[in-house]
Amino acid sequence: IHGSYRLLLSPFVGVLLLVGCLSELLRLAAAALKGEGLGAAAGSSKWIEDRIVSPEDIKDSFDSVKGYEEVKKEVREIIEYLKNPEKFQAIGAKLPKGILLHGPPGTGKTLLARAIAGEAGVPFLHASGSDFEEMFVGVGASRIRSLFAAARAKGRCLLFIDEVDAVAGSRRIDTNGNFRQTLNQLLAELDGFKPTEGIVLICATNLLGSIDSALLRPGRVDKTIFVPLPSLKERLEMLEYYASRVQLSPEVDLTLYASLTSGLTGAEVANLLNLAAIRAASSGKKEVNHLLGFRV
Repeated sequence: IHGSYRLLLSPFVGVLLLVGCLSELLRLAAAALKGEGLGAAAGSSKWIEDRIVSPEDIKDSFDSVKGYEEVKKEVREIIEYLKNPEKFQAIGAKLPKGILLHGPPGTGKTLLARAIAGEAGVPFLHASGSDFEEMFVGVGASRIRSLFAAARAKGRCLLFIDEVDAVAGSRRIDTNGNFRQTLNQLLAELDGFKPTEGIVLICATNLLGSIDSALLRPGRVDKTIFVPLPSLKERLEMLEYYASRVQLSPEVDLTLYASLTSGLTGAEVANLLNLAAIRAASSGKKEVNHLLGFRV
């Protein structure tokens, strides 16, 4: 008898479980679009607040970015525009709405974007491409809309999207309608920019070749800047800067280490000194007398 009851109830249990799962998915989707719970959309005030840095809280400037003088020269006009857009508007000049920083990982693209905002003294709004990847259709586009709305509310500001290939990678868009919807919203926001708004978008990617050509069209993100690996001179500047933060033995020849670290990124150069300081402290030493992996 008990077995018969189990046979009779089994289909109903399966249906109830299916209905329960569907109800939960609908609840989560509704919460996402309201900006609540899992997958909170960009409409959530908390999501936006976490991505806005006020000018007084930006500690980075070009003094924080060692080397990259050519890159700094290329963005100085953007800084001047953010400081005084009226000067450019008076003469009829139109600066790029968007700039794409591209280069190997760890070369300081995010630091450079923060430093530009710091130099200009404007709010820094930041997001990562992964912030727009959601299981619910429409959430990515909603977040794009809300991020740009927050930028417009701030007025003069710098809006930074890191790893933009997660949103605008051509291969992903070709195979996923949700990504296409998100990119279309980004393009619509760029097309809706007014020169008088004083907003500059900076995107960053390690994969320039993967970016959809629609984003790079003139009038959108129409200026690309390559952020290369640091040169010998720049590596020495970085070593000297980060060495000033640790107790370094006077016997350490930073010029020699600069020549030995060809091919390293700025982040890797900084990490060398930090790891060396940790190892020295762990060994009971009071000074750093060599860099890890480069004993000379």
